[in-house]
Amino acid sequence: MKQDLIKIIKILGVDYKEILVDIQLDAIVINSLEIDNNNIIVHVFSGDMDIEFLYDDLSNKNKITIYQFLTSMLYN
Repeated sequence: MKQDLIKIIKILGVDYKEILVDIQLDAIVINSLEIDNNNIIVHVFSGDMDIEFLYDDLSNKNKITIYQFLTSMLYN
């Protein structure tokens, strides 16, 4: 699923490696997804801070939520 998500981010980003999107997860709202080598970095913006963590560290439920949200953007 991660490799598919990387492809989707590249399509939605139109040659950029980052997309700005607000996705509600269990406890937070993520604001950006960035591709760095073969990793996906999740960004949460809070005030002047940019909190970053790896997509791989998310729960499977949250990974599926992100995947479903972005695939729905492809078809709209």
